[in-house]
Amino acid sequence: MAAAFFFTKEIMKKRTALFKNDLENALKKFPATSFNKNVKPKDVAHIISSAVIGFKKNSDSLKALKENIELLISVCIKV
Repeated sequence: MAAAFFFTKEIMKKRTALFKNDLENALKKFPATSFNKNVKPKDVAHIISSAVIGFKKNSDSLKALKENIELLISVCIKV
């Protein structure tokens, strides 16, 4: 059981790192004014990717998950 947990945890770490990297690359295309002062795309990618893990664990439905992610994006990025 412990080996399966470790395997799953490692897979999640790798997938989260890939998501964070892709998100950071996408956010670098946004104008600097899209973020709060002194906040870099790397920081926003870290916050969003970390929060999404918690949202996935705690959302009771796909609708709730989407709403939480959309709210987080609206807080982190000025559009």
